[in-house]
Amino acid sequence: MTFPDPVVLSPTNTVPRIGGWLYLVGIGLAFAPLRLMTTLGESHLPAWTKAVGAHKTWLSLELVGTGLLLLASLYLLWLFFKQRRHFPVWYAGIAVLTLVFILIETYVNIKLMPNTYLHANQQWLELGRAALTLLIPVPYVLLSKRAKATFVY
Repeated sequence: MTFPDPVVLSPTNTVPRIGGWLYLVGIGLAFAPLRLMTTLGESHLPAWTKAVGAHKTWLSLELVGTGLLLLASLYLLWLFFKQRRHFPVWYAGIAVLTLVFILIETYVNIKLMPNTYLHANQQWLELGRAALTLLIPVPYVLLSKRAKATFVY
């Protein structure tokens, strides 16, 4: 993976501020850690305290995965606001990993708890959100001239 050379700025050559459609990306990034913390607090932790056996093992893995996604979302937020040149690649990579994580999570939850899977609607909503992220903001961040001009440090 190669990254472009940092831009050397002169007084006449300024880097554009975050703006346009990147505002929407920033809003999504700002809410991602809050959404993940809510998921941990309202869904994963209460279920983990009541689970036994294979369910507890699986929920432990879900907790670790969600915690890692929380840390990754905080890192992405930092990259975004510091306008780091690595942001587009990290954003795309974490979006792909998020979708894969949600697909695996949905499959295992349905297999482990076919009759008692309570959060199916929430799971499908998260799956749709991850898929839309891959379809709209990720290509924009990777391909747009504005993003290429903004993330240069």
